[in-house]
Amino acid sequence: MSSANKSSFMGFLDRHGQDDWWSAVNNLAPLIHEVDQDATKIWFYFWPLWVRNMLQDAEANPQLLEELEFKGVARLEQHIDSSHAFVYGHRYWPQVKMAISERASSQAAFESLDLVDEVRAISSQVAGEVKADVSLVIGITIIGFMTLHQVGRAAFDTAEGNLHISDWARRRSPQKVHADRAKNDEGGFLGYLKGLKRDYTIRFDEGFKRATFKLIKGVQLTQASMLDQADHPYANNRCEPGDGPIPTECRSAACGTCWVGILGGNDHLSEVNPLERRRIARFGYIETDEPRPLIRLACKAQATGNVTVVIPTWNAVAGKYLEGKRIAIGGHSSSESEENVAKPRRH
Repeated sequence: MSSANKSSFMGFLDRHGQDDWWSAVNNLAPLIHEVDQDATKIWFYFWPLWVRNMLQDAEANPQLLEELEFKGVARLEQHIDSSHAFVYGHRYWPQVKMAISERASSQAAFESLDLVDEVRAISSQVAGEVKADVSLVIGITIIGFMTLHQVGRAAFDTAEGNLHISDWARRRSPQKVHADRAKNDEGGFLGYLKGLKRDYTIRFDEGFKRATFKLIKGVQLTQASMLDQADHPYANNRCEPGDGPIPTECRSAACGTCWVGILGGNDHLSEVNPLERRRIARFGYIETDEPRPLIRLACKAQATGNVTVVIPTWNAVAGKYLEGKRIAIGGHSSSESEENVAKPRRH
């Protein structure tokens, strides 16, 4: 790396491996508004550095995608403006993107800067411009930094910076969104009569009011999704006829197609059983001892209340690939290298 590149903003970002990014996310988490604390972490699980590197490897070895049973679209260049639509701070994306682009074009020296400090500085600047609490901007700002790091300045600067949520979503306050994620459908007298047959609402896209389907108490998320016959124009690009809004293939935790992030209602889901825990690690999504992690397989997660999920744009069976690359499950490095210099941590 040339001395000029080392002193550039891109050189500054390139010095940070996956562990460094996770460390920054965890350090910033207490400062992020509660509506976006989990959403920010889910984004980093959906868009880890290893996916970018894997796609680069696949350019020289096209068979790699078949070996990993890869499906969907995981090139962040194709989702610069939309990958974070489920983050409340997405509504400030045009201003955040512009501020990051201006910072990246700066001629200042960046050798001694700190990633967390840089994120906080841009967040404060944008919060002042849009007259929002800075806690609502921090999450989308570090996502913007990582997006720039992965796609490069040319792609980042030429992206239009559009919003990918409806006017209905834009009008909702962070307090309203957070409260709605935690509550259950009341059901009233009819709900009382239904008893064990009580149904709940599963929201699969907070950007659109009608992006929901119903679930009978105790049913897996994928089963309820497949029973939904509504024509959702915002359904996931991997959905096949009969899937419903959540992409589904095997329904037995064998393929990894139905992985989702849990934005709300986590305590309304069954705990991870041993099979699901092994498989989400085998797929390369997350390795954790938490009973109810942020990443779940929808075919194994039973709901007993309202749940809000977010659906990624890709799936794979990548655990062995990550092991071969000495990258820990979830994207954290397990060896020191040019791009991964910190020791692995679990989140």
